[in-house]
Amino acid sequence: MSRRAAAAEEAPQRSGFGGLLRGPGTVLGGLTAVDGASRSLDRLARSAERAADFIERAEAEIGLDRIAALIDRADSAVTLLESIDESLAAIEEMVEEMHAHLLPRKAARRR
Repeated sequence: MSRRAAAAEEAPQRSGFGGLLRGPGTVLGGLTAVDGASRSLDRLARSAERAADFIERAEAEIGLDRIAALIDRADSAVTLLESIDESLAAIEEMVEEMHAHLLPRKAARRR
């Protein structure tokens, strides 16, 4: 059994967008020598179906309100990390200036 046949059996057949892309268009794509594009559309459709299934499961198990709160907290954490990065860059610049001021490079050594 080929990988494509195995994947088709594993994935539940849906009547939505993925079913439309895997319908007659797939056969037509193979006949017109654009099989690569057809496969790409097929992978895209399967990915969209997996994403929809994931969102449905997450909604059922967690709830959309908690998911939205989690996304907001993650966004806040990213914003905080970005500000820390800016602060560290400013601190590094200040330390370099202090080194330059307090520890000037010695002139050429005299012999």
